[in-house]
Amino acid sequence: MTTIMQKLCGLSAAIALAGIFAVGCGPTDPPLDPPPPVMPGEAAEPETAIPDDHDVVPQPPVAQQLPDSPAELPAEQDVAAKVDGVPIMVSEVRAIFDQRFAPYRDQIPPEQLDSFWQAQIPVMLEMAIGQHLIQREIEQRGISVSDAEIEAKLAEFKEQIPPGQSIEQLTGQTSEEIRHAVRDMLMYENLLAAYDLTVAEPSEEALQAYYDENIDEFQMPATVQARHILLSVDETDDDEARAAKRAELENIRTQLTEEDADFAALAEAHSDCPSRQRGGDLGAFGRGQMVPPFEDAAFSQEPGVVGDIVETDFGYHIIQVIEAEAARQAPMEEVRDHISGRLQEQAHRKHQESLLKKLRGDAEIQYLIP
Repeated sequence: MTTIMQKLCGLSAAIALAGIFAVGCGPTDPPLDPPPPVMPGEAAEPETAIPDDHDVVPQPPVAQQLPDSPAELPAEQDVAAKVDGVPIMVSEVRAIFDQRFAPYRDQIPPEQLDSFWQAQIPVMLEMAIGQHLIQREIEQRGISVSDAEIEAKLAEFKEQIPPGQSIEQLTGQTSEEIRHAVRDMLMYENLLAAYDLTVAEPSEEALQAYYDENIDEFQMPATVQARHILLSVDETDDDEARAAKRAELENIRTQLTEEDADFAALAEAHSDCPSRQRGGDLGAFGRGQMVPPFEDAAFSQEPGVVGDIVETDFGYHIIQVIEAEAARQAPMEEVRDHISGRLQEQAHRKHQESLLKKLRGDAEIQYLIP
């Protein structure tokens, strides 16, 4: 079975008016250029060869694909296209854009937003057309969903959510928006069933074949979980100020190594890194996620040992590795659910392509904006 987050991805996409009308729920565009190594405590989640559940969320296009300067943009009251004479307004296309890329607005410089919107208009318009065709087909076939069916699907989701979390938290949507999304999801599933396009659980043979054919995908890189104490330096610090900070950190290290002081307590009291709120714990990370001197130290230390002071561009660090995991090959049993979800998603995409191809072929579509 697919994981709860894979299912919620479809739910979130439905809320965003894109998922069930676009082809699939997975990444359709390459991600933005990766950021340079970051300060410990602000590192991204560790990368693994096996995509995490959040990897199924669509990513924004590469920044270099944006036009240098936007041409004259269509007004929201303009008609973007007509489907069998029914207009699709630019405002509808813009609404899909705004909802689909809301999580990435902070990654788009304000001065590039118009260019970004312009670059996405063709893709968003195709989604709007697909949305219109599917909604019309559902209405013409008289497909509906009862309140009981909606409640049953919501209960299914809730049973799989970790304790202390809610669907609202995981999707960032209100209860009413979620109910509408579940209704749309179920009606769409019923439409696929009407076309005999339902997706079955993959067989053991299919799961094993995927594993064998994509063995490199399941190589898990080496990771360490570490905590640290940072005394930061900046450009205005002279040699004397830097020496004083290093001496202060040497004193803290002595407390840890000779007086058996509590690392978390000292991190909370002295560290300049945001991780101090977690006792200096940076979580698990792999190669390439920290600045090189910090990474080299962390991957060379034995767990439990308080290392020597490490200097980086951010300042002086004391590092303690909590746990280290060597690179390994993930066994089939560990990745079974991931493979099952991947295969079902691939089949679902093909069904979506088939359905949209038929509906588009039966419709007269007129494009009215460039």
